[in-house]
Amino acid sequence: MQIMRRSATSFLAVLCAFVVAGCGEQTDARVGHWTLDFETIVEQAEQRDGEPIPEFALAMMKKMQYQIETREDGAFIAIAKRPGREDRVEGTWTATDAGMVISNVTTNGEPAPDGKGAVITLIDRDHFMLRSDGDDDELYFVRISIAAE
Repeated sequence: MQIMRRSATSFLAVLCAFVVAGCGEQTDARVGHWTLDFETIVEQAEQRDGEPIPEFALAMMKKMQYQIETREDGAFIAIAKRPGREDRVEGTWTATDAGMVISNVTTNGEPAPDGKGAVITLIDRDHFMLRSDGDDDELYFVRISIAAE
């Protein structure tokens, strides 16, 4: 009976060790599928401008779809859809302390003008802010899945 208890205790100890070790393996917070966070974009724009966004602008924004996939290998793909147009943006990302830098950008297979890239700042594990080079506009994104599949 005592041998059985020791065996059960040893088994539970080994099982706990595997569970704890598995919990430590987290995907880089930068990797995953992301989509525009319209609520935050509207909130930030209204705070910045001190007035509500006009209804026609809100209606146009709601017709936009923008999703980004950041992969573990340092590649990214973004699909931007708006009425009458769809663009595929591809390139690479490099990790920084605050988030990542987007570079080597192509749009629909053509190099971005003047090597234009972007800086992404992680707000938390599920949100980031993107600012394109030479542009003051900020786009906010929310994670829709934890890791690129």
